Amino acid sequence: AWSKLGKIQMEMFIFLLAACVAVSGCNITSPWPSRSVCDLARVSDAVVHGKVVHTIRHGVLDLGSYDEADIEISCVYKDKLNKMTPGNSITASPYGPKEICYTEVQVGTEMIFFFGSDGNRKNPYFARYSNGPFSAAVELSEENAKAVALCKGHESPQGACQSRSEL
Repeated sequence: AWSKLGKIQMEMFIFLLAACVAVSGCNITSPWPSRSVCDLARVSDAVVHGKVVHTIRHGVLDLGSYDEADIEISCVYKDKLNKMTPGNSITASPYGPKEICYTEVQVGTEMIFFFGSDGNRKNPYFARYSNGPFSAAVELSEENAKAVALCKGHESPQGACQSRSEL
């Protein structure tokens, strides 16, 4: 038989354990398939270089929350639906904290974004996680931009931006 104090202690332990699991929701115990930036570009429906201009959090920091980001497009590497234009902005999700396995995006940050598409959505593009957690975007670096360009058969990122042909 449990004493009243013992029951309270057990309830507190279960509550704290549940809180720890919710906060540390991204527990990667097995390796995800490793894909190169080129592979991520190949399997994505759209790939752009863009700058995050606004974010909004939906929900609280738990497994049900996510961030929506407004992204100003600087370069279109690939766009199967022909809906992205440099200079325009799109809104895409889900992004969010690393604690819940999303790609973190910060206002003012320029990144290379990978998108899937779904014609039934209000916005036909969504963040594509083709390489497991954190893989919906990569930092904008010369190496990453060149990898996408080479994947398209171009020697420079500038050449890859001018063509909308599929990878």
